[in-house]
Amino acid sequence: MASCSEVQNNILLQLDEGVIDEEEFLLLWDVNESNNPDFPVSGYQRFCLESKDDTECKAEFRFEKSDLPVLAEVYEYQRFLSVNRAQFETV
Repeated sequence: MASCSEVQNNILLQLDEGVIDEEEFLLLWDVNESNNPDFPVSGYQRFCLESKDDTECKAEFRFEKSDLPVLAEVYEYQRFLSVNRAQFETV
């Protein structure tokens, strides 16, 4: 599926090439306008749970670092949470 910015770029290209007229352009542009702000992901470092200490986990996630694998198991998000289980003791 194309991102909103890719769709908008395609709409601009179609207008420039004369495939659509200005009325169609405005209609398509309004329909495909994103309500979400555009955040450049290249400015952020890659997330690494292992580099976070217990206080950072508690502050950012409201859970202890040792609780995250248990929560992942309860909510069945194992495929999204990749941590070394040997570091954690489950209660």
